[in-house]
Amino acid sequence: SLHGNDISGLLEGIFSDVVSLSHLAIGANPLYCDCHLRWLSDWVKSGYKEPGIARCAGPMGMEGKLLLTTPETKFECLGPVETSVQAKCSPCVSGPCQNHGVCQSDPVELYTCVCAPGFTGKYCETPVDVCASNPCTNGGTCISDEQTRRFSCSCLVGFHGSFCEVDVDDCEDHGCENGATCVDGVGNYTCFCPPFYIGLLCEEEEDVCSPGRNPCQQHSTCSSTATGPRCVCAPGFVGGDCSVNYDECVDQDCQNGAVCVDQVDGYTCTCPQGYSGELCEVPPPPPSPCERARCQNSAPCVDRGGTALCQCLPGFEGVRCEKLVSVNFVNRDSYLQLSDLKNWPQANITLQVSTAEDNGILLYNGDNKPMAVELHEGHVRVSYDPGSQPGHTIY
Repeated sequence: SLHGNDISGLLEGIFSDVVSLSHLAIGANPLYCDCHLRWLSDWVKSGYKEPGIARCAGPMGMEGKLLLTTPETKFECLGPVETSVQAKCSPCVSGPCQNHGVCQSDPVELYTCVCAPGFTGKYCETPVDVCASNPCTNGGTCISDEQTRRFSCSCLVGFHGSFCEVDVDDCEDHGCENGATCVDGVGNYTCFCPPFYIGLLCEEEEDVCSPGRNPCQQHSTCSSTATGPRCVCAPGFVGGDCSVNYDECVDQDCQNGAVCVDQVDGYTCTCPQGYSGELCEVPPPPPSPCERARCQNSAPCVDRGGTALCQCLPGFEGVRCEKLVSVNFVNRDSYLQLSDLKNWPQANITLQVSTAEDNGILLYNGDNKPMAVELHEGHVRVSYDPGSQPGHTIY
């Protein structure tokens, strides 16, 4: 049923797919019976699909006529279709949008209005404050025009543009000196000075040698130049700030294996034993005859006409007093330590012993593979350990 749906027109053939449709309730609709609705009149007349209730509401001359009984020749197109009828299929035809708003068809809302700047509402009927969104940037002031519903921006010093969005480049005509870099600001600029220059425009050369700023070390001399401080180093120091102690031992002249010791502005030579001189160039004196003689066993040496004479102590003899010929033990714990034997274990040791004791050690050779010669109950006893074999004792 299409009864009472405010229908003014239907597209031809709209019911062609509904083959079983035999009755159409379309009354209480303002049908616009021009040539575009003739097909519907013919369709309901064939088989009396409409009971004679539906009536025409236009165009002029067709008001109140029945869709079922009005001759088809009366369904004519004699002029433009009324706007109210067109608006049912094309809502934008009626121009619902106000204040230059643009009407767009919408499948849900039938139409929507895209409003011009300064207006809002379904029909763009409500003026808005164009400055409400603060369109002006960088501190600009928004000024609205009530007649045109537009705005303009009054910009702060240093900015321009429709929205005050453009920063004026104050560096186009700057006064920075000595190669300083100009940095644009808001209505002004700043000069970033190169090293060793100061001042608002970098016009003043900096005193880089002033106390607290002088980079030169080790009592060196500072001089101010266009490229910065220059250090004249004190003797013995090098480097841009004279902080490095130069190693004079790199070019040293020490002799005879002497060790070079770096000093401030110089070096010293530590001589090996016997050598002397600033560079250790003086060799030691030749040894005396007594130094060459090497008297042993605490024997004093006497130089007689360039010939050394070793004066042996009691119990020793030989050119160097190296031979022990006799010894007298005073107490029970006395002993005599023999010098290292060069050909040990092949050695010839001769002992002549005079003792009042029947028991005692005559000769003992260490704890590693020991050998001992003893007096045991008045007899000589020899004990030795050959290492890998059992020990032996000989009487």
